[in-house]
Amino acid sequence: MIYHLKRNGKYCILYNMKHNIKYLFKNKIAVFVSLSALLFVSCANDLSKTDTDTAVTGIHINSVGDSLSIVKDDTYRLQASVLPKNASDKRLFFLSNAEEIASINAEGLITAHETGAAEITIRAANGVQKTINVTVTAAPVHVTSIEFEEEPANPIELVIGESYELKLKVMPDDVANKELRITSSDENVAWPNGDGNLSIKAYHDVGEATVTITSVDNPSVKKEVHFKTKQKTTDPSISIDNLYVPYESNGNNDFTFTVKTVDGKLDYTPEVVGGGTGEKAWLTFVRKDNTDANTDTVHLSLKQNKTVWDRTAYIKFKDNTTHKYVISAGKELQVKLTQKKNENPNVTIKWVYGIEGPAAGEKELVEIQGSNPPEYHTMPYVFYWNETEHTKFFNTRKMGPTGSNNQGFSDGSQCWAKSSSNMLHWWFLQNKENVEKYIAKKGITKENNPAMYEMYNPYYKRGLPDTDENIKSSIANEFRKKCPNSTNGNWIYSGLRWYLYGLEGLAINTTYSPALFKDVFGKEEGKDPVAAEGTYTKKIFEKILKDALLNPNSKKAVGVHVHDEGKYGHGITLWGAAFDEEENVIAIYVCDNNFQPNRIFTYGIYYKGDIYADDPEGETNAYPYLINYAINKRINRYVGTLVTLDKGEAQWQAWLDANP
Repeated sequence: MIYHLKRNGKYCILYNMKHNIKYLFKNKIAVFVSLSALLFVSCANDLSKTDTDTAVTGIHINSVGDSLSIVKDDTYRLQASVLPKNASDKRLFFLSNAEEIASINAEGLITAHETGAAEITIRAANGVQKTINVTVTAAPVHVTSIEFEEEPANPIELVIGESYELKLKVMPDDVANKELRITSSDENVAWPNGDGNLSIKAYHDVGEATVTITSVDNPSVKKEVHFKTKQKTTDPSISIDNLYVPYESNGNNDFTFTVKTVDGKLDYTPEVVGGGTGEKAWLTFVRKDNTDANTDTVHLSLKQNKTVWDRTAYIKFKDNTTHKYVISAGKELQVKLTQKKNENPNVTIKWVYGIEGPAAGEKELVEIQGSNPPEYHTMPYVFYWNETEHTKFFNTRKMGPTGSNNQGFSDGSQCWAKSSSNMLHWWFLQNKENVEKYIAKKGITKENNPAMYEMYNPYYKRGLPDTDENIKSSIANEFRKKCPNSTNGNWIYSGLRWYLYGLEGLAINTTYSPALFKDVFGKEEGKDPVAAEGTYTKKIFEKILKDALLNPNSKKAVGVHVHDEGKYGHGITLWGAAFDEEENVIAIYVCDNNFQPNRIFTYGIYYKGDIYADDPEGETNAYPYLINYAINKRINRYVGTLVTLDKGEAQWQAWLDANP
């Protein structure tokens, strides 16, 4: 029986034989013996060719020149191949220099994430490469809704002559045409006027009217506001000329503002809303002075802003007779105070247990992409930290960005597995003595079971070139070769549990798990060293990181699931965080397996909306969003889940006690 195969570009002939097997390759012969039918394999070059491989000389891309434009959130698959067509090594590797703008997987699928520019590099054998400039443009966006920045009363009651300012937001934020058409059912009662007709004046008639706000871009989107007008009374009231007070970050002093009293003295008390409470109070009411018959002076105390975010509070005025807030021009009378962020905060950087921070000479300044001449961030907590033979953090990366041979096991969607691998390498290092005791109890040695011995003693090689990423980590290779490269990805916590104590359904062979310590750890309460929690509030996000990094008794590695408001999801590894004086997390230090550079880099943290005014206790939904310092931009991605891996000292002690 004769079989024809093709092996590495060479034709092979297989002969079924009875007693021996000869494997001929390039004039070398190896003899093997088998108890069953044996096989002769002869591999030679195509008879029409010489022994010399055909070298790659170029890269061909169908329908694309040197540049490509993609609409944000769209994808585009590059149809690339090596030249000549009969080249021996047809492998291609893809990488992007700006994954946050446009990423590319091992199959050449480009995904556009943010508007901007990125370079896609395609690498082939013999150092041949080709670069494509990708521009990500904004998709045509239409108005979907009109929102009120301040929800109006129903109806809004105005005294003749007063005006109400409509504060509207056209959604989504990036819509091109935000023009609004504002009309009134009776302009003699409620008259739209001023810039964009946003000011509604109680004109000269007492009555009721409806003001309709319609999107010009999408006329089906509209809002209605109801107004009721009345004649002026002679009851005591108050008014304020300046309703907005900006303030510098220094603070730590008192300031005042003036309240006008009209038609006598109204009995009222100023109240601070959004200025914090208890020890966290940064703006407090001190006293109110009756300056003269027509004026009051309100005194407040303002503390220094020690954070990297602007903060806002409001001063409202409660009528001590009605016990309601004073209404003026159809809404609660209030003074808005905004204190600017601290440009030079005092910052403390904390690292995961066992990770010694970088020396001053190891911190590399972050250049702002596109700046000419080059500009660099000067905040001392913003830096790159390159991996060396002496660093203690772990950074396993995907094959594509590093140009490494995947050996037939793609990992373009295994971000979760890379992060799991990093955390597991840290865990094995911290548990070196416990693992040695464990395998000694199990009788596993390098001599009697070398494969299992290596599993319990995983290798991680620093100082390798990028192209050797495929031999850097034995744990990453276990994931790469045993788990599917599904486009849906998976979760970091699943990878950790699969490796440590077993989880069915994760591997290609759904019943397989390494489950190296299934009698020490488990999913049961008190036995699981793995924890995961959604970070949908500032309070939860900071609680997890404070416990992992500020608690002197904590020994935990941290994984991060990053999301956007669409389908994007990505797993990275967190090795440290920067805290300001008030222990707010203002930056995180991470390794990203999508990036070629072998280093830790800094993401800043910001929150959408005003966390001080809208969420002073950090308890309402407000995900921590990311600042990409390389492009000097707040990006629309946030920390959605934090995963922690504990050293597991309590579980180890319980097992050792049970197995003396």
